[in-house]
Amino acid sequence: MFTGIELASAFLNYSILGNSIRRLLHGDNDMHYDHNELGTQLSSGGQTETSQKVFGPVDYYANARHNQADKWFRFTYRKVRGEWLTYIERMPNLNGRSGDLHRTHRYRNGNTYWICYDPQPRTLEEAKSVSRAWADRELEYIATGVPFERQIW
Repeated sequence: MFTGIELASAFLNYSILGNSIRRLLHGDNDMHYDHNELGTQLSSGGQTETSQKVFGPVDYYANARHNQADKWFRFTYRKVRGEWLTYIERMPNLNGRSGDLHRTHRYRNGNTYWICYDPQPRTLEEAKSVSRAWADRELEYIATGVPFERQIW
């Protein structure tokens, strides 16, 4: 469990809802990654770290402030050009909420989604911290429809 201070710190340190959203809304999205350059594949079953470039999968059960039954998120962390990207392997159903990438703070390449924040973390631990904060806010959005920017934690 993380305190509100830890979650707020993760958001402040990485400007999750600031620069990334402004860049996306104004069409200045330079977040282009060649997902084939990652090279390292995950082995199936359980948490594995096959190299310095991939870690996961990692399961996280978000803080369900509205008693949601499904609060399970699964992430895989991949290091690309010195930055750790958090790939979303599984998340709860949006239950009719908009899946708009701006509203849900995600990037997409084909069927691959990863968390939108800027700047991207430089360490695995920073990426894990940000992904937990993102998951908590995503679950709140699913339950209430309140966008990340207006949520109070």
